Amino acid sequence: MSPYISGASTICTSGTTFTVNNLPPGVTIEWTTGPYLTRSSPQGSNPCTFVSTGSGSSWVRVNLVSSCDNIVLPQKNVWSGLPDITVYSEGGDGGYVGNSFLFYTFPNEGDVIEWSVYPGGYVTQQYGQYNEYALIYFDTPGYHSIMADVTNSCGTAMAYHDFQVYGDYLLSPNPASTVVTITVNKDKTVNVASDRVYDVSILDMHGSLKTQDIYSGDKFEIPIQNLKDGFYFIKINNGKTTVTKQLVIKR
Repeated sequence: MSPYISGASTICTSGTTFTVNNLPPGVTIEWTTGPYLTRSSPQGSNPCTFVSTGSGSSWVRVNLVSSCDNIVLPQKNVWSGLPDITVYSEGGDGGYVGNSFLFYTFPNEGDVIEWSVYPGGYVTQQYGQYNEYALIYFDTPGYHSIMADVTNSCGTAMAYHDFQVYGDYLLSPNPASTVVTITVNKDKTVNVASDRVYDVSILDMHGSLKTQDIYSGDKFEIPIQNLKDGFYFIKINNGKTTVTKQLVIKR
């Protein structure tokens, strides 16, 4: 039988041992590794132990040296350290209360993910081979933390994603650079004037008025290219109520 490398597919800081099986007589072993790994056994050892120095995809490789030939065995692909994933949202910058939004993780290394949300909202569905997708329903406005717990043989890591839920008006993008779009939540029309006219003001952090104009419709754009980078307040008066939102301008 041909020689091959055996060992676990995950390497932790405690170390993982790899063995070259079916080793021919009179052959010297030379071990090499990819990123996030270091060898803790002497070169040429069989078995040989490696330890994790960080999180990420890596590999273990062996070169067999004899008096007449050098053979490089097929490498053993491994994961080093704790899981390392990022949570993404298909909802963009945010969304309205009373709706569900899809979140997902990448990369997925074969470890099962458990989802949660704080302070409000419900994970209504987890799906995919490793629960890499989650559908989350939001019943309260505000900032919410979407959390994905991932556990492998080295331990548990948590990835976060901040998601803003609006009850009445959606500002997008936020931060903005040249224009900000305001979208009206049609499900929250109880306090909206029948003609759908909005008096919109932008004030700086000191309360000084920077722009003011009248807009109409369910969606409208406000130019902000003449405003400096920083934090601002947008006041939206629909004829019955006034709502204040925070806007960040950043270029």
